[in-house]
Amino acid sequence: MFVTFSELGVAERIVKILEKSFPNQIIKHLSSAINPDRRDKWIKDNYADILICNSELVKTGLDLLDYPSLFFYETGYNVSTLKQASRRAWRIGQKEKCIVKFFSYRNSPQYIALTLMSKKIKALNNLEGRLVNTANELASLAVDKGISI
Repeated sequence: MFVTFSELGVAERIVKILEKSFPNQIIKHLSSAINPDRRDKWIKDNYADILICNSELVKTGLDLLDYPSLFFYETGYNVSTLKQASRRAWRIGQKEKCIVKFFSYRNSPQYIALTLMSKKIKALNNLEGRLVNTANELASLAVDKGISI
């Protein structure tokens, strides 16, 4: 699960909520205090059913093959980070079906952020020549909201 404001206590709060809701699951928080060159080893050495971290920590060079379901509790406004983090489980060697979900309440600040991000991703996909979007992509939110580019 990706939590953008992980260093503001949000990640610890989410860990407590999940531990209470899923007592038989092991839940770990990958902190930014872990050096980038040690994060891969940390993940391998600290088994978890649910891993909580900031999407900035995994945007480059870290594969999450053991976590095919990625959930964004929060996102920032950086399209590159969002696109990279959402693809961390889709790597060579992945045998599981990958799922990416975004949590938000309708008309909340996070929903507004996701709507803006969907516009940005749709525009970026068009620039990259990826003109076909599926209904399951975040970029489709721009279409669903009647947003035109």
